[in-house]
Parts: sequence; structure tokens; C-alpha cells
Amino acid sequence: MKSLICAAVAVIGLAGGAYAGTAADQLGLDKADAAQFAAPAPRLEKEGPYLPSLKSIANADIVAGLKKARSLIFEWKESPAAPRFAIPWTYLNGNHCADRALVTYLGLATRDALPVLKNPLPQADADAYINSPAIEAAKIDLIAPMNAKQTLYFPNGKSKDYPIIWTHHIALVVNVDGQLMVADLAASDTPIRIKDWINMYYRQDDKTTCPNLNDEEYVALFNYETCLNNGWIPGPHGEVPVCTAPKLTCGYKFTDLSTLGFDPAVQGDGWGGLTYAVDVLGYNFSRDLIGLETDMGLKLDPVKEVSDLRSKLTLEYPSNWVRKY
Repeated sequence: MKSLICAAVAVIGLAGGAYAGTAADQLGLDKADAAQFAAPAPRLEKEGPYLPSLKSIANADIVAGLKKARSLIFEWKESPAAPRFAIPWTYLNGNHCADRALVTYLGLATRDALPVLKNPLPQADADAYINSPAIEAAKIDLIAPMNAKQTLYFPNGKSKDYPIIWTHHIALVVNVDGQLMVADLAASDTPIRIKDWINMYYRQDDKTTCPNLNDEEYVALFNYETCLNNGWIPGPHGEVPVCTAPKLTCGYKFTDLSTLGFDPAVQGDGWGGLTYAVDVLGYNFSRDLIGLETDMGLKLDPVKEVSDLRSKLTLEYPSNWVRKY
């Protein structure tokens, strides 16, 4: 079975903007779960989980922004698939979750009604994204044993199942009316509560919670996942690493947008980093289009049909770290 790991090494960071609400409010926690988040995590408190400080935006504005982002057209004349194409949001087998998060931000951040992402990226466009984004955002990194089956439905009525075996999933976080919510266009056209977003990819139960991790907890879980992937099944005779299981099975952390390939707070160098990141986006998504066509023998309209692909994700439950393939 093909192993798909939607992974990125994340560093601690905070996006700029006004803080709104307590940590419990921002995370959308039930009252019973909110005791540990009774007060906002201090900005410089290394022991606590980090929360991004983002400007609050009305739900209607976020929904409109996500609709605009979904309609974003990529213009890259050197594309082997097409000079203009839509983003294959639902093609999870392409494994570009961090790329989808970045292109979602670019769709949200632009003030254009019908955004076109050009490659190479003009400096004026880069300046607009970096200096005065329409909507502020941060990144959320979910780390968990995510095992599922995706059924992708094609325009001609055909469908195909793909295994999804992830250790990380990355998306955007936005502040919706004072509460941090996830913007993941692979999953929903509207913002999702963090708990609900997690349960779309990894099922929590009474014994496995998925909290906002502090630095130490995240590193322990990250190291365990890395150890398992070096040998996956710890052997009894030292033939592969013996991996020390952390206390938690699942968790997430927030980081700023610089971990997506550019730093919105840095001008000049920020433009250079963003230009390079957009070039990578163009290559990855155009290769996804080629993969979709060769995989199913279909000739897709890269603008009209790609964004209309539908899918269903069926989780394998219970999901655990140590598996045999």
C-alpha cells in the first residue's frame, strides 16, 4: 500500500494582529474541556501551547473569501498540463496539503474579486499579499496516525479509491468572530471548528484526545512519528529503532505563515520567498493534473472540471501508529 505522508517540519511562531477572546473561546472548546485554557497563553511562555493572534473577521467575510479562494486560477504558461488551471482541491492523493494551505491564503489575502495567481509572481502582487492582506491567517499542523480511504468521483461517472496514510495534515487557521477556526478547502467551503476538522481526518474517542500541544509535547510526538517511519515496526532484536511512545497519540500546533515558505513580516526577502513558493505550487499542482488524467485515462478541462471533482473520505477506525503494510 502506498504510503502518503503530508508532512512538514513546523517551527513555533505567531502571526501578527489583534488578540480576541480567551484561549478556550478561540479554540472552540466545550466548557468541560476548557479548564486548561482558562486564560490566554502568554506570548513568550515556552511551556504553554502557542496561539496565533489574528484579526477577527466576520463569518460572512471569511465564507466569501473562501469562495473566492476556491475559484482562484493559476496562470503558468510553462505548465505541462495547461497554461491556466484551477487547483485540484479534492485530490488528496496528490499529498500537497501545505501547498493547498498556501494557495488558500493567497486566495484569501488578495483583494481581487476573481483572483489569478501568476507565475512568475509580479512584485506588485507579492507586495499586496505581504503588506496588507485582506484576511490574516496562520497555519495549523495536525500530527496523528491518519488512515483513510478517499473515493474520488470523476466527471464521466467513474470513481476510484485511494489509500490515505498520513502522519501530518496542514491547513490554515483564521479568526472567525473571535474564535480560531480551520480553513481547509479540501474538506469544506466554510470554516470548521478545530475539533470537527480533526475528526474529519482522525477519530477521537474517550481515550484519545487531540489537544493543542506545547513545544515539548509536539517534539515528543514528532520524534516518535519520525522513529516509526525509519523502521515503522519496532523489532525485538534491534534491527530497527525502538521507538518510545509519547503520552499522546494525536495533537496539533499553530505556526506562522513563514513555515509555508515566506515571511509576511519581511519585505523584499519575503517577496523572493513567496515568488519561489508560487513556482513550486505551479509545478506540484500541474503534475497533479497530469496524474489525474493518466491515472483514469480522462481528459479533464483544467479550469472547468478540476475544481468540481467530488470525493468522500472514509476513516479507518480505530487508527494507531504501529501498523504492518
